[in-house]
Amino acid sequence: MRRTIIGLAATLVLPISMAHADVSGDIKAGLPLQTVLTNALKEKTSIEKALSDVIDASPEQAYAAITAALQLSPDQAANIVSIALARQYNLNPAQVVAAALQGAPEKAAIIVPTAIVKSPSYYTVPVVQRALAEGVDGSKFVPPAIRTAPRQADSILAQALRSAPQQTEAIMRAVIADQPDKALQYVRVALDAKAPAADVLAGAFKAAPRQADAI
Repeated sequence: MRRTIIGLAATLVLPISMAHADVSGDIKAGLPLQTVLTNALKEKTSIEKALSDVIDASPEQAYAAITAALQLSPDQAANIVSIALARQYNLNPAQVVAAALQGAPEKAAIIVPTAIVKSPSYYTVPVVQRALAEGVDGSKFVPPAIRTAPRQADSILAQALRSAPQQTEAIMRAVIADQPDKALQYVRVALDAKAPAADVLAGAFKAAPRQADAI
């Protein structure tokens, strides 16, 4: 009787453990990263913890794992980017942004500001450049990026305009509409950055028509 009970317990436990291998085991088994992360989520592991486990187990797949994590859990964009930029992983912030945007481009307004805040200030320019190189609409992420990192506001705006001059009017309109009290400051930054003057003024006038004379 005792042997029967032990045998029955073994048949119940074994399939469960086999079906839910840990992250390291799944990677060693060659499973796709989305499957690895999905298995972890099924085990009630947070997407942040699952991503950390993947990077620890297979650092060469870190950027692909970031993309997969954003595809699975786009609403956790800020947490995923924050984990990816933890010091112990030493990942390149611009590449983290590119990987994250590939997974959830609609979350640019969260991904880019988070990366700027979580990275040393000398990465601000590369992060903005990379986001625009990925085809992101600058008017969507520049205003929240400036709000999140106000000390870097001028460099963020200037770099965005240099990297995507064709977006000048839209970016200026969005930035000034978000912070109309700084309209004159941002116009000066834009003109110093050699952005197309006509587009700079068009965006500024549309966002803050009452300040047209001052501008």
